[in-house]
Amino acid sequence: MINYLLFQEAREKAREIAERFGIKTEDEWLKFCKDGKKPKNIPTYPRDMYEKEGWVGFRDWIGAPNPSDRFLSYKDAKKFVAGIDVNSESKWRKYTKLDEFPDFLPVDPSDFYDDWISWYDFFGKSDDERKYKVNDDYFSKWSSDMAYILGFWFADGYMRKTVDNCYLFNFKQHKRDLYLLENIRSKMESNYPISFINGTNCYSFTINSKKIYEDIIKLGGSERKSLTVKFPDVPKEYLPDFIRGYFDGDGTISSSNENFGYVASFCSGSRKFIYSLKKIVGSIGIKTKMYAQRVKKGTLMFGERSLKKDCVVYYLSLSPTNAKLLRNYMYKTQSKLKMIRKWERFVKSGEIHNRIKYLSFKKAVKFARQHNFKDPDEYKKMIRGNEKEYRLPLSADRVYKKYWRGWSYFLGHTDKKTYNETVLDWKNRVDAWKNNEKDDKMLLNNKYLIAPDYSSYAPC
Repeated sequence: MINYLLFQEAREKAREIAERFGIKTEDEWLKFCKDGKKPKNIPTYPRDMYEKEGWVGFRDWIGAPNPSDRFLSYKDAKKFVAGIDVNSESKWRKYTKLDEFPDFLPVDPSDFYDDWISWYDFFGKSDDERKYKVNDDYFSKWSSDMAYILGFWFADGYMRKTVDNCYLFNFKQHKRDLYLLENIRSKMESNYPISFINGTNCYSFTINSKKIYEDIIKLGGSERKSLTVKFPDVPKEYLPDFIRGYFDGDGTISSSNENFGYVASFCSGSRKFIYSLKKIVGSIGIKTKMYAQRVKKGTLMFGERSLKKDCVVYYLSLSPTNAKLLRNYMYKTQSKLKMIRKWERFVKSGEIHNRIKYLSFKKAVKFARQHNFKDPDEYKKMIRGNEKEYRLPLSADRVYKKYWRGWSYFLGHTDKKTYNETVLDWKNRVDAWKNNEKDDKMLLNNKYLIAPDYSSYAPC
């Protein structure tokens, strides 16, 4: 793991680099970093690293002068643009490269203006005129559906800011789950296309919205999040929806043996995320086991993306009973969004059976001896199907494992010798064998020297 400098020190270094190499924009900084010239202890994406440690903006990071006095206000810039033949983002990009482009307008108004709304607003258009639409404020207010979609994105989505300042927010899913992308698109009030990715079995749903991009960052998301993401601050009432969304993205439920039941698991490349999830579900009585596994470069993980380097993947596994508890927790909400194939497996897992409060070991022994069972099979024949009535387990040796001394003791078929007498007798036989200089006859009769099964004897 790289130990990055503290924010103040890192910013001073970044400003020295910017002055030395003439870096004036974020794009120039990224190009400089990708060329391998950047010191390793300074992050390529400083906003992700220092957002809560004093981050102001990229101009502050590289020490660039504030050009706000030179540029028109957002309102005046809109008025100026209304008088020229520029009415789309693509035309604006071409306009900025012309010699006649005025110096009182920023090249990237969406990044410069704090009161920026959208390109359509900048060009004086209404939302009705947008070719592709989306509710830009969708992640500004919590709801059951919003929490589910956010959880699903945390598992299987990504976002990035492109070189030409597009703010992309994306989901990718296998073709068998195409309906889920369509449902998400509908909930987000969008008409952006869902496209098939050639050479794969997947569909992709991508929107372009700076507002959504910024809201996701506020909620704890980031670019290249797979190995570093932290569990977001989700209101308690929406945690079931968020966790269900995450499970539908990076969770599994399966059974190799129908008699054993269905087991479930979560996975993440971020230890902090999976540990926080463990604590949250643990607080409501769902027990999990956390473990890690090394995954090699090229393995398909996290939404069927091929890993570019070896990494560690963290898992939370749930037993059949705890998987049922998770199901009851995740699906009892207002939101109807869910991955059907996983839900159907949860349904197959059946209901949770109330555990029987068995008799104590001492009382169980008393019961078994009173009935004079000949062997364990006779005991099981009587108890099978009547465990609740007798409050006795069918597999007594497993339930009373802590106190178990063998079926002979449990059923009252013990030898007259006590445990200590048996041990002493065996030790005397071994000593006699040693003192007899390993007599051949005794050596051949080696059963004589095998340690006895102490569990079949009564306690002292």
